[in-house]
Amino acid sequence: PGFFRLICRVPATFADPVPGQFVQLRLNERSDPLLPRPYGIVDFRRESDHAIFELYYGVVGAGTRILARFRPSDSIPCIGPLGRGYRFDADRDAVLVAGGRGVAPLLMLYAALRPMGRPIPFERIAESDRLIATDDGTLGVRGNALDLLSALPEALLASATIYACGPEILLEKTALFALERGIPCQVSLEAPFACGVGICRGCAVPAAAHSGYLMCCSDGPVFSADEIRWGSMP
Repeated sequence: PGFFRLICRVPATFADPVPGQFVQLRLNERSDPLLPRPYGIVDFRRESDHAIFELYYGVVGAGTRILARFRPSDSIPCIGPLGRGYRFDADRDAVLVAGGRGVAPLLMLYAALRPMGRPIPFERIAESDRLIATDDGTLGVRGNALDLLSALPEALLASATIYACGPEILLEKTALFALERGIPCQVSLEAPFACGVGICRGCAVPAAAHSGYLMCCSDGPVFSADEIRWGSMP
């Protein structure tokens, strides 16, 4: 309850998105909400004379309450695809780490990696290719996604890249876990996006390579773990 799937038809000129990219939707032509909202693309396909992308979202605030009231044939101003998505290495296995609604942006990445056989086949250590944890243990094991990641054999992780999306605390701990072990890792960060193209500089995140900042919307939202100065995150 409270979660929705939005299917949007766009012109054929809409560029093919990379997993991890997003669109900005203007939900109201009036002043509330004033700023467009970013939504990660979870599926994309082309038809004969148009393209279709899909979004998943939960109703958590004013913007998503408005979005949930849209009906078939309604129009929504949209720009995209925007940002830098996941860069996947076809020669390495993949471990996808998702927390909460963070699973949505990883669905498109999973679909892209699956034909390559790259998501680690957890049949080696479990009954499926998905390991699930919940806070109270009602589904899967009791714990969180980092607990599952930490329990994976080091030998299995040595040939993998970690791709993560979810709450900031999960991303930080996942990034530090990977950096300590020399495992390539990419994380999809969230920040207050206004323009979506790096002009307003409202989504700055601290850079590891210098004392300045990176723009989450244009330099990201997907970053390599070693690009972010984690101890200085706002």
